[in-house]
Amino acid sequence: MTGRDPAPPDGFVALPVVEARALGFDPIAFHARRIGDALALGFRVGPQHCNPGGRCHGGVLATFCDIQLAFAVMFDTPALATTILPTVNLSIDYLAAVLPGAWVQGIGGTVSVTRNLAVAQCVATADGVPAVRTSGIYKVGGARVTGIDTGAWLRAHVGKVDVGQA
Repeated sequence: MTGRDPAPPDGFVALPVVEARALGFDPIAFHARRIGDALALGFRVGPQHCNPGGRCHGGVLATFCDIQLAFAVMFDTPALATTILPTVNLSIDYLAAVLPGAWVQGIGGTVSVTRNLAVAQCVATADGVPAVRTSGIYKVGGARVTGIDTGAWLRAHVGKVDVGQA
């Protein structure tokens, strides 16, 4: 499989998402898999994700990284049992242009979780090349929005089996 194939790499499963068009956005079709004890999240860059210069829009990459980091914290920390983690701060370094058709993938890592805040970091790659470095701080302890435990949902969705290295 090449980096330009429309399908995600082996082992990735589609994550069902809220219909983004209802919110005025084109969807980002996220896929996930477990790698060791970590959650890997990825998406294929389509023309709807690109800016007028023909590169993946920085806002799309920021959205991907924000979701990747929050999902990583919820995936890594079963005791949180929360629906969402509101973003307090998101720092992004854009390292390389991301072209249409590229597979963007990140494995977020939880740095720390306290009673009030969680910190995570990630380097996302595009076809294996580092493209975005992010760190985020998230509010812990907020009310559940829907009653869904997102971390438990993610752990169940990608299974408990280690599918190897990316």
